Amino acid sequence: MRGRVSARGGLIVIDGDASSRAGISLKGGEIAIVGDAGHMSGFMAQAGTILIGGDAADSLGDSLYEAVIYVGGKIRSLGADARVEELGGGRRAAGPGAGATPPASATSPPEDVTRVASAKQLYNFDALKDQKY
Repeated sequence: MRGRVSARGGLIVIDGDASSRAGISLKGGEIAIVGDAGHMSGFMAQAGTILIGGDAADSLGDSLYEAVIYVGGKIRSLGADARVEELGGGRRAAGPGAGATPPASATSPPEDVTRVASAKQLYNFDALKDQKY
């Protein structure tokens, strides 16, 4: 499947660890990673859900748009424009996998899951604002 880097629907289950950039440019559907996720997972993910049962490496969700990432373990660092959001109220993934839960083999109880979504600061990027880019 060389050259096919983004899913637009369906469910992909990785029964183990995922390498770097898992879910790059995801455009829908779900990716369920039972183990750990490599650096820059969810890079430029536009829609869909990524479920990580283990830990997430550096730059998780870098340049994230409308996709949501749930992590059962620790997050080493977030990427540009990604933020941790409150999970409360029995909230689950929205979108193609609405009602989805982490993979059955993930051992983290729901209260230990971290939700990562876009801070939406890159939507209206202005390189000249405050002379910063």
